[in-house]
Amino acid sequence: MRVFLDASVLIWAVERPDSNSARIVGLALSGKVNAVVDEVVLSEVARFFRAQRGRSFAWLYSQQVRRVATVLTEADCVNQLEALKGRLKPSDRLHLAAARAAGARVFIALDADFSEFPEYRTPQQAAKRLGLRVSPTDW
Repeated sequence: MRVFLDASVLIWAVERPDSNSARIVGLALSGKVNAVVDEVVLSEVARFFRAQRGRSFAWLYSQQVRRVATVLTEADCVNQLEALKGRLKPSDRLHLAAARAAGARVFIALDADFSEFPEYRTPQQAAKRLGLRVSPTDW
């Protein structure tokens, strides 16, 4: 199954190793799901970890994400971006457009702005759908 991982999922996976996000990222690392991210997600994750854990950790984690996930650019998503115009704020539009351009069946994030879209799931909802042991928290 192909899933889109928002920056929040990638960050929680590191910050809370027993979280639903960590279980989902573990599936991506093992190749059991095909992960998709966009260039903005990678930038957000790198910026967060540079501030929290330093430049080396941020670079290493970004490289690991690049190794296991398909990374889409804005140019890869032109048609989907146009279709979503006016339905999401510009800062969120690329994420859903990338998920759709890549054919991701599940869009995993912690952002209620996506709740109207059928592919959206919180990490907890996605973990249930993927048959994982679920933690009581959304993340």
